[in-house]
Amino acid sequence: MKFYVKEHEGVIAICDEDVLGKKFGDFFVSERFYEGELVGLNEVKKILKEEVPFNLVGNEIIKIAISVGLLDEKSVVDVGGVKHGQIYYL
Repeated sequence: MKFYVKEHEGVIAICDEDVLGKKFGDFFVSERFYEGELVGLNEVKKILKEEVPFNLVGNEIIKIAISVGLLDEKSVVDVGGVKHGQIYYL
């Protein structure tokens, strides 16, 4: 499994490779927003250790964020069959 990672003025957008450019209900996983560097599992886990805001889309990246303790399942939304979550630090 691979993931696209792209930074937007301090927010890191990450999506599963297989959802980029697809539409889920009214939600479109935009190449403009998400398509950046393509990384593997170990690299994405390193990136998730940074204390920056994240915008995450895809069932796999959400599962990883939950497993490493960054995201609670209660804060994840399902949008047309794909999971979406955001992490912000105050």
